[in-house]
Amino acid sequence: MKYSADEFVKYIPSILGAAVTDASTDGTGVDCRGYDECLVTFDAILAAANAEGDVHIEESDDDSTYTDIAGAVFTQITPSNDDDSLVGRIDLRKHKRYLRAVLATDGSNAFTGSVSFALIGPKYGPASQTAIFDV
Repeated sequence: MKYSADEFVKYIPSILGAAVTDASTDGTGVDCRGYDECLVTFDAILAAANAEGDVHIEESDDDSTYTDIAGAVFTQITPSNDDDSLVGRIDLRKHKRYLRAVLATDGSNAFTGSVSFALIGPKYGPASQTAIFDV
C-alpha cells in the first residue's frame, strides 16, 4: 500500500529550539515501535562566542535508562559553523524501542539548537500526526 508523505513519515521533536546553558540537556524520549528507520535532524541556530554544542543519540528499552548508540554523534557545532543543519540515519530494526537526543554544551555560554526525529516506514498502518495543511 502506498502512503502519502504525512502517512509515511512521523515527525517528532526531541529538543526544542531554545537557548541551552546547562552542561547537558536530555531530549524527550521518542517511541519508535512500528517504524523501520529514523532520520535525526540537528539544527544549530546560534552559538554564542566561545560556545560549543555536541549532540549524540541514545537508546532505551523502557524510556527510562538510556545508553549511547555507537557512532550516532553529530559534528561539533561552534560559532564558525553554527548555521548548519545536520542529518543522521538510524536503522530502527537494529536498535531499542526508544530514542532521545542529548545536547551537551560547555555550560557557560548559551547555545541554541533543536533536534527532531522523522520516523519512516510504518509497519502497522499509516503514521498518525496533527496535520497543519494538506494541499
